[in-house]
Amino acid sequence: MQVRLKPIRRLGLSLIEVLAVAVILGFLAAIVVPRYSTTTGRAQVETGSFQLAHLNTIVERFYLQTGAFPSQLSDLVPTYLPSGIPAHPDPKMQFSYDSSTGRISEIAK
Repeated sequence: MQVRLKPIRRLGLSLIEVLAVAVILGFLAAIVVPRYSTTTGRAQVETGSFQLAHLNTIVERFYLQTGAFPSQLSDLVPTYLPSGIPAHPDPKMQFSYDSSTGRISEIAK
């Protein structure tokens, strides 16, 4: 009587296959991470510019309705800025208000 052996099934991955996947993931990470970093920084700058323009528009509206610039930005809350004065999205920058000219600008912290 002849004994038949069952074929051995391969259940895992070989070391070469695992290394190939690791190399491919490394290449993808080398491409994606720098792009993500620059995109995030650019988004913070553009959001800050938008907020700056919006705040200056609100100060101009206050001036047109009252005939004077607000003495401080908190005078705009809650009538003109119901959700409060926004913080600059870039943690290294902040908004600065000049009550004599009624202009808001960005300055480094």
